[in-house]
Amino acid sequence: MYTTRPLFGFRPVGDYRQFIKGRLKHWRKLCNLSQVQAAKAAGVARSTWQTWENSARDALPDVAALAAVADAARVDPAAALDWLIGGAERKQL
Repeated sequence: MYTTRPLFGFRPVGDYRQFIKGRLKHWRKLCNLSQVQAAKAAGVARSTWQTWENSARDALPDVAALAAVADAARVDPAAALDWLIGGAERKQL
């Protein structure tokens, strides 16, 4: 089949950064975790977690920290990571 729709959409890196930060905060709140609890699960300081959620900062967590928080929240780490980087068309966790 032929389609005129582009196979891959292009988003600037900054858009992905903001998208992930917003989803990270939303995910933490869905799991009823405070920043302190989420930071403890990720093995980082609360200030580091706060920086990850702050849209004005460029810092993002690494995959290992995200997987640790997903595991602590009893969410499959692969599904959580997929949801964090997915688009708006992705299903809820």
